[in-house]
Amino acid sequence: MNITFLGGADEVGASSILIEIGGRRLLVDAGIRPTPKARWGLAGDQLPDLEQIARSGGIDAILVTHAHTDHTGALELVVERYPHVPVYATPVTIELTRVLHQDARRIMQMRLDEEGELPLFDEVATARLMSAFKPVHFNQPFSLAPGLTATYFLAGHIAGA
Repeated sequence: MNITFLGGADEVGASSILIEIGGRRLLVDAGIRPTPKARWGLAGDQLPDLEQIARSGGIDAILVTHAHTDHTGALELVVERYPHVPVYATPVTIELTRVLHQDARRIMQMRLDEEGELPLFDEVATARLMSAFKPVHFNQPFSLAPGLTATYFLAGHIAGA
């Protein structure tokens, strides 16, 4: 097994973990930084290191832990690049993600209008993400691949987590 933190390891935000196990590559979350993190005097970036996914050979599935945008805010970008990859989450997480990303698009449109800041994703990308979601339920193991299962447990962090 190999675990690579693409973001979120030493910060709040951009949570994203690439797990390679049993010949499969799983992405756990793909969030954004609420406040872009500047490094070495350079402008901050909202995103985790999503290019590492391509360098590793792509992904076979995405598991979403909960709907907060520091865990889901970059999902549209990942699904755009990997449109046939299933995105697993609880039904409540799926619905909360829909609502939060609808609001995020509204905020991004305001920033475009007021500051010229380009949005990370649009309505089409969010629709593509919503179509990729596969609902899973707490305490019910499900197969990711032959011999590889996952189970969601109630964490109590927010609804759906």
